[in-house]
Amino acid sequence: MPEDGLTTDTTLLGEGNEGTPDGTSEKLGWRAGLPTELQHHEWLKDFTKVGDFATAAIEVKERMDKAITPPGENATEDELKAYFKALGVPETTDGYTFDLSKIPKDLELNEEIVTWLRGVAHKNNLTQPQAEAMLVEMATRVTDQLKQQGAVDEQQAQEAEQQKKKALEGLKEEWKEEFDTRLARVHKTAMSLFGQEFIDHAEATDIGNDLYVLRMLDILGQVQLPDTLLKGTQIQTTEANKDGLSYPWMRDFYGKNQSE
Repeated sequence: MPEDGLTTDTTLLGEGNEGTPDGTSEKLGWRAGLPTELQHHEWLKDFTKVGDFATAAIEVKERMDKAITPPGENATEDELKAYFKALGVPETTDGYTFDLSKIPKDLELNEEIVTWLRGVAHKNNLTQPQAEAMLVEMATRVTDQLKQQGAVDEQQAQEAEQQKKKALEGLKEEWKEEFDTRLARVHKTAMSLFGQEFIDHAEATDIGNDLYVLRMLDILGQVQLPDTLLKGTQIQTTEANKDGLSYPWMRDFYGKNQSE
């Protein structure tokens, strides 16, 4: 016994038990001084000295002190605000700043879109890095889609041009020396019956390159009633009025019928 009358328990240091018959304390080392249910914990087996365990425990404690713990289901609004603020979520939408140099150069974002993105980010409690990552991903995706659509539009334009060329070649072969005259009649008939809106639509779509449509307009141009009659408002089949008909075929037709 020490001279001061105090005893020293060296169990925690893994000492003083070397004489145990089964040698258990010698195998456990410093863990022999722990409660039985903790002596064989897997994590503790990684530490051969009590000092190593103490160092690791302190490091864990420090990390836990710095950790941001999600609030519970019954958290108050103030607790939620504090939690998101600790995560790095800006308090207002103006707190988000985007480095637009990170988005593809082919895409231009106006202020309206940027403002919308800030609102979406804040509504979903995104941090600054998360919001900017979302912006870059979205911009990249949109740029890729625009490029793909541009390629499709270009291909369709080329196909339409080829179809138009094929249609014109077919009409030239069919109408021969009357091609220019009949094509002009087609345009005039379309304008007279359907107006400029139809002309624009036909030029923007494949309708204007369809041989059947062009032939139909050509036929309508030959048989349609004139916009106005030079004399009167109704077709007159008398010999005196036949010259008032606009189209030669009408004069010939009605004149012939009258004479018969």
